[in-house]
Amino acid sequence: MTFEEALIWLSGEGVSAAWGVVYSFLIEWWPALADRPPRVKRALALVGCLLIPVLAAIIRILIYPAGDPVEVIWQAVHAGLLAFFTNQTTHAVAFMRPRYRLVG
Repeated sequence: MTFEEALIWLSGEGVSAAWGVVYSFLIEWWPALADRPPRVKRALALVGCLLIPVLAAIIRILIYPAGDPVEVIWQAVHAGLLAFFTNQTTHAVAFMRPRYRLVG
């Protein structure tokens, strides 16, 4: 994988994996983060999920100018929002699962 391919991956489908790694390190280095209210963790997740792809897209635009920069940034924003909402949906389903048990 070249550096340009890595930037394309980070500004697209790789944002969820990258945010998972970053968040794991944040929890490890700053244990007090786990005790913060859910709204703080959600805000941090939103910022992280948007920051990673947008920064990767900006670096890609500056180093490898190709295509419309506005389109590249918007695709990164969409990828970040999709990663954030997927993250939150996964946590909501995992939180609700113990409450609703299937009969069987």
